Amino acid sequence: MLPASKEFNELEGVVNITSPTGENAGLSFPVRISAYTGDAIAPEGFVNVPPTKTDFYTAMVSTFADVVAENLTNVNTSGNKIDP
Repeated sequence: MLPASKEFNELEGVVNITSPTGENAGLSFPVRISAYTGDAIAPEGFVNVPPTKTDFYTAMVSTFADVVAENLTNVNTSGNKIDP
């Protein structure tokens, strides 16, 4: 959930895969993360709690890292793409 300040809600980059020797393996993938306001009404018995700035940015960076890690499961230790 985006904090009330709405000062930053997108994180994007491109991951370039290299071989263990540092050579470009010719593989890359974009990663784009975004967060939006949580204006939804909480279910009965629950309370919406907006995150602190630290919690919000930690969640953004952690999600970015999770997407990178998930995509790396398609690459072997030599930096080459694994065919499904």
